[in-house]
Amino acid sequence: MRSRIAVYGGAFDPFHLGHLVPTVRAQETFHFDAVYFVPSGNPPHRQGEDLTPVEFFQFQMRTNALFRYWENVHYQYRVGLYDDVEFSKQRSAWEASFRNSRLGQEYWCQVRLYYSPEFMAELDSLIPGACTRGPTAMNKEIVNQLANAYTAAWNSQVPANVAAFFSEGATLSVNGAPATGRDAIAEVAHGFMTAFPDMVLLLDKLDVQADKAIFHWTFIGTNSGPDGTGNKVHFSGYEKWTIGEDGLIAQSMGNFDNDEYQHQLAHGVDS
Repeated sequence: MRSRIAVYGGAFDPFHLGHLVPTVRAQETFHFDAVYFVPSGNPPHRQGEDLTPVEFFQFQMRTNALFRYWENVHYQYRVGLYDDVEFSKQRSAWEASFRNSRLGQEYWCQVRLYYSPEFMAELDSLIPGACTRGPTAMNKEIVNQLANAYTAAWNSQVPANVAAFFSEGATLSVNGAPATGRDAIAEVAHGFMTAFPDMVLLLDKLDVQADKAIFHWTFIGTNSGPDGTGNKVHFSGYEKWTIGEDGLIAQSMGNFDNDEYQHQLAHGVDS
């Protein structure tokens, strides 16, 4: 029996409702056995434009809810953009930029959060301390980028991705219980990700003030992990951030209604 396979090509930069709606309608109409998204690294309608850095792009696609909930929907690595050789070239280009230009170092400090934690750590080690800043007023655009990437990290089901957004020695407190250091923060993320394998974190809004930012979120998931109740939860809360000199979260004070959360764990959302 032949399989019914759909191939959808495009830039998908960013992936938006204009991509999602026709995909859902086509799937509902034709009942494909598999749908493959094939992102292009050199789209003809985007000539001369800067596309999202490849590692952050892959992270966005990997954590997109569409690919997490439809088992027969897949994405390919971006065609015509980077392979292992190109990654090596990119590292070499950054190294040359660091050696020859302070502007190159300053630019890296602005875009570093778009890259994977491993790539970011490798490049940071070449210019130790270069991205350390003295206390300054919050940059709303940069904090918004941080919040969106942080949300995607929670949806990645990889605890280390969450911890990478915190400074060394940072503290994440959840309803007053502190976790200090990236390993401890990763354990907090691991706890939620394990208890709720289908978890989705939504960024509701971000309040950026002079010396702090408040990250408002909604958590949705089914408690189907080990010893779970099998009930769905849907609750909201916030984290109050202090941003460190390295541009990462130095302290996060998180809070949500624990009584409501426990009620939903025991009885479900609609009880």
